[in-house]
Amino acid sequence: MSLSDALAYAARHEKNCIRCKVAKPLQDFYKTGKYWKSLCKTCNTDSIREYRSKNLTHINARRRALRQKNLNGRRKKEREARLKHKYKITEKFYQKLLSQQGGTCAICQTTTPGRNRAWSVDHCHNSGTIRGLLCNTCNRGIGLFKDNPKTLTRAIIYLSRKGF
Repeated sequence: MSLSDALAYAARHEKNCIRCKVAKPLQDFYKTGKYWKSLCKTCNTDSIREYRSKNLTHINARRRALRQKNLNGRRKKEREARLKHKYKITEKFYQKLLSQQGGTCAICQTTTPGRNRAWSVDHCHNSGTIRGLLCNTCNRGIGLFKDNPKTLTRAIIYLSRKGF
C-alpha cells in the first residue's frame, strides 16, 4: 500500500483511542509498521510527557551513562585516527613504544603523562621521525626551546653554573 493509499484509507476509517475513549480518524493515530497505535497522537504525547516527568532522574541517568559510553568510544577512535594521520603510527605501535620506555617519559622518567592527558608523541618536525613518548611538561619544555639542541645545551650549562 502506497503512502497516498494509506492516507486515503485513514481518512475514511476511524479508531477508538483507549485512553480518551473518543472515536477519531486513523490519521490522528501513529502508524507502526502496518498497525495503528492504540493511543491517538494527543494522548500519546501526553503519555510520554507524564512518563518523562515521573521518571526524569532515571532517564537522565541512563542518558548520562550512554553519553559517557559513546564519548569514551568516540575518543578512542578519534585518538587512533589522530595518531594515524599526524604521526603515521597505530595504537599498537604507540603502546609498544611506551612499553619499550618502561611506561615512563623518555626524558624525566615520570610514570604519569600529566594534566589528564596521554603521552605526547615527540617527533622531528623536519623528517617526521618519532623520537619517543614524553610527559606533558617535557614535551612543552623542548617545544619552548624549539627542539634546538644548541639552545638546550646552553640551558644545561646555564643551570649548572654557580650563583653570584
